[in-house]
Amino acid sequence: MPGSSKQCVFLPNVCDDSWLLWSKRGNKVRLRRYSSQSYEVIKDLRVSDAERLAIQPESKFDQLPCYNNISLNKHSFWRLVIKSLNVQDGLVEHDDKDRLLAVFKLQCQEPLHNGDTQQLKALFQSWRSRFSKINSKHGKLNPYDDKDANGLFKPQEGKSWQAAMLEWSRKDGRIQYVDTGSSDTKFSFAVMELTLTIPAAKNPFFPGSQSRIAPDGLGVRSNGNLNVIEVKGPDDDRDLLGPLLQATCGALAVVATNEWLCSALKTQYQRRPAYKNACIPKRSCIGIHVMTAKRKSKGRLESWSRDHEEKCRIVLQAFPQLEYIAYSFVVPQRTRNFTHLGVDHLIAR
Repeated sequence: MPGSSKQCVFLPNVCDDSWLLWSKRGNKVRLRRYSSQSYEVIKDLRVSDAERLAIQPESKFDQLPCYNNISLNKHSFWRLVIKSLNVQDGLVEHDDKDRLLAVFKLQCQEPLHNGDTQQLKALFQSWRSRFSKINSKHGKLNPYDDKDANGLFKPQEGKSWQAAMLEWSRKDGRIQYVDTGSSDTKFSFAVMELTLTIPAAKNPFFPGSQSRIAPDGLGVRSNGNLNVIEVKGPDDDRDLLGPLLQATCGALAVVATNEWLCSALKTQYQRRPAYKNACIPKRSCIGIHVMTAKRKSKGRLESWSRDHEEKCRIVLQAFPQLEYIAYSFVVPQRTRNFTHLGVDHLIAR
């Protein structure tokens, strides 16, 4: 039974294809439904009527203490939570990696909101340990290792940006670097859509089912250290937290598989050159680089918030192997090549 002023609920008698946001004020309950870009109020009920719906056999609710401290106007937060619950419950189409990411994002919400670094660190350690069940690969790491990725995607798609970086990074069969303006963060885009699979027989997350985690890109920096790249194009969700958590989940998986992954990267395969110095030392070494389309909101460019920067610092503190988090806001009209990628925000140790 929902007992706090704000929580997420699944009430099939009201809406059978999505979780809803429940907010209580006085003797009224308002139910909101979130889509990818907006929300709608679908019902206002008396508390007694809403509570009767909540105790129906198929009704469910998700309530965390932090929910009461988050404004109803924080639409990006509620959209992310509702989307994650819908994916987790199979209410929207998803593949194995989406389901795994949905659970990861939900579990991160409470410690991130409370600034509880120790709780988040314990969560990261648990996920990294379970990622040790990922199947190893040798030779081919993804479908683009042996084919030209240029021209496969529409220019405004995030995947076209990944393809441009990939083909520049291996131009003429030699290792090239995407210049970020800093030797610490410049990288060669080594692998596009690295798919890491946990087989059904060994899956500690969903026993009996296969799970996948697939970072958009894996880069190798000039010193051999790796970075995980997450790319969000113009048509993707607007929030900044979602891609950070996706990249963090991917980075935990990369750290867990470092032995065979670095061995594979050191070996040339088809169009992928050999990165002889690829490594993941025990010290802080791996990077996260989030690329997202620069957008305008009410005539102004969307701004970076102190709240989001603080969340980045909490993730950094909770993840000992993480060296930095970089954000690049990309103008979609200027994406013909990615020999250079400016860094708009860098949070480092």
